Amino acid sequence: MSKVSIILPTYNGSQYISSLLDSILLQTYKDIEYIIIDDKSTDNTAHIIQEYVKKDLRINLYFNPVNLGINKSFEKGIKLSKGNYIFLCDQDDLWDRKKVKKMVNKIEQGYDLVYSDLKVINSDGNLISKSFHRLICTNNLQSKNIAKYLLFKNITNGCSICFRRELIDDIIPFPDNLIYDWWLMFKISLKHKIGKLDEQLMSYRIHDNNAIGFLILNRDDKAKIDNIQESLNSLTLFSKQKNILSYRQYFCFLFKYYNIRINFIKHKTNLIRYYFTSIILLYYFPRLYKYIFKNIIEDTLPKLHIILVKIWVKQKMKV
Repeated sequence: MSKVSIILPTYNGSQYISSLLDSILLQTYKDIEYIIIDDKSTDNTAHIIQEYVKKDLRINLYFNPVNLGINKSFEKGIKLSKGNYIFLCDQDDLWDRKKVKKMVNKIEQGYDLVYSDLKVINSDGNLISKSFHRLICTNNLQSKNIAKYLLFKNITNGCSICFRRELIDDIIPFPDNLIYDWWLMFKISLKHKIGKLDEQLMSYRIHDNNAIGFLILNRDDKAKIDNIQESLNSLTLFSKQKNILSYRQYFCFLFKYYNIRINFIKHKTNLIRYYFTSIILLYYFPRLYKYIFKNIIEDTLPKLHIILVKIWVKQKMKV
């Protein structure tokens, strides 16, 4: 049996940390080490974890002397790990008891990284969606082209990921200006084999002060522009990586698309140019037509634009 490391950063997570620990400590897969990095919590989180440490010798608790943030905390935990397979964990989710066992079985079929589907729940634990990937329209992605999709947006959560220890040097250090799971998925997709489990092996909790990244409805123009600028910053970071020559045309077009989109939001003019660019976007990323369409309509575009895109998608994609 291969050893597994579960990395869990915590910060002021006292509300849900006990439920999360109960779910990950009761995994049917037994050869697990738990590496918890408390990021200078100011509530009761560390005390709760210390009570669990007394009961389970598999838990290793470390304290950051200052608040380092999620990226650096995960990076620290990964460096401290000893497992053959590494899982990433959020402090407020719930895991299925067979999650680790099923994902280890999958990765041992010849994959370097695997990710699963997730249920989505609210702060009270009530079900929002039976499938996170159906919710964000990434449920039908083809593994061989994941790197291209990742140029556009992230496709999963870090808490759904398991990867081989041998990949650590490829992904660390995590950049400061990009969330760790998007970076990790993109880097690994460039030259390694990625697999997916369609089972919902955990419940991903959405807080009142949290939101799924793709939701941009009801935001003002400044928030929309900030969101697009964040995507541009990510593309700039990705474009500097090795092994991306085959994706050069996608980088160039996405830069163009995002800049036109920003100008359209600012000035509400040049509809034809924006419409034409959106159609070309669908050409470059045909398997993401639902996802791209969602971004288009949630940008509060004119009704005519929405109708035209919908007709085009129906004819070309035969949905």
